[in-house]
Amino acid sequence: MIAKPREGASAQVGNHAHLHCGPGIAKPREGASAQVGNHAHLHCGPGIAKPREGASAQVGKAPDLAPHLHCGPGIAKPREGASAQVGKAPDLAPHLHCGPFTGPHDPGPHDPGPHDHRHSSHRRFRDYDYSRGGALFATIGLSPRKPLFGRVDHDRVVLAEAGQAAIRRIREAENRFAGSIRLHRFVIMPTHLHLRFSWPAGLADPLRTIGAFVGWIKQTIHWDVAGHSPSIWEKGWHDLVCTSARMNRCVDAYIGYNPLKHWLMHQDRSLLHVHEPFLLPAGDHGSVWRAVGDTALLGAERLVAVRISRRIPREALPGVVEVFLRAAEKGHRIVSTFYSPGEKMLLEALAARPQSPMVRLVPTFVSLAYRPHGLETPLFAAHRLLVLSRMADPEAQPTRPELLDLNTIAEALALSSPGGMAVYAQWANNRVVYQDRAAP
Repeated sequence: MIAKPREGASAQVGNHAHLHCGPGIAKPREGASAQVGNHAHLHCGPGIAKPREGASAQVGKAPDLAPHLHCGPGIAKPREGASAQVGKAPDLAPHLHCGPFTGPHDPGPHDPGPHDHRHSSHRRFRDYDYSRGGALFATIGLSPRKPLFGRVDHDRVVLAEAGQAAIRRIREAENRFAGSIRLHRFVIMPTHLHLRFSWPAGLADPLRTIGAFVGWIKQTIHWDVAGHSPSIWEKGWHDLVCTSARMNRCVDAYIGYNPLKHWLMHQDRSLLHVHEPFLLPAGDHGSVWRAVGDTALLGAERLVAVRISRRIPREALPGVVEVFLRAAEKGHRIVSTFYSPGEKMLLEALAARPQSPMVRLVPTFVSLAYRPHGLETPLFAAHRLLVLSRMADPEAQPTRPELLDLNTIAEALALSSPGGMAVYAQWANNRVVYQDRAAP
């Protein structure tokens, strides 16, 4: 369910779930977070990195990881062309003529055209300059939240007649507002719509145009579905300004796997079963843990604990990530907090490799009603991810010592597995230095 925004609310909308966008998320400030709709929480935080005393250093040389190929299950993806409701909108033809609305349910004299001045032009995000162009992630919810548009079947939505009408009207909105609004991606869910669209710099009165675009979609779908009955929609709509290319990619990914996330949460909760109390095989026997995902991943051989220092320059991170990707291809399973920028980049790269399972230690509290975060959704569906979390106070915020302790526990887990290693990549003397320890 997507909660209505508070009067005067800004980018924070709802408070139910989280979307961790790993390396693909842009952060407006260090440690900042922004909520997306009712289902998501884009969370960014600083990386944690600290060398271990007495560790050996290999300067400029990647650790030697012996080959041992493990073929894990493939990642679950939406089938190509499986459903029209999940897709990328085609490029919009510029300056298409927008004639008056006509159809079996003509809204009549209140047709919300691109320059309809009845739409409010108040600034939705006061610190953002809409005149420079940008992109929005919008969520439009039904009221009441009944599955009017269809039902979810694994990774796709089987559209009802109302859902087909919604598809048609959204496509018409693309043409009607071409030249001022570009639709990039959308999904029709049973009880709501997700869209990401953008507008160009220099657009006259962008706030009014954005409101007219969303208003036209809401009004025309209502007329097709309910005619003169009371509105099928919640009042208003929820939106988030996408401030970078990374954030756009993250939102597009969220829209793409939204049906699968719905399926995991409502139809196949077994994949998100919370194992508690969960005892770690090594590293920390004084705490009670919770585990979500495939617990067999922790009992595998050749675990590699990975730490990537946040001091490594961004231009050097792709080479570091490639080192650990080669290790994963040879059958090593990565164990990490995936917290620093380099580790987040590694998480995103591993998620794109179908044969790369991983174990993630998170500093945040995992509730019994667990909702998958960001890239985790398809990984859980493919049995490629295990998330571990201490059963701590849900209101407590992780401290730096606690985050460093998770890195130590990850090392202990890896070194307790046959053929395991712990590798720490850091920056020294203008080059990447790898400190590694091998299991006895």
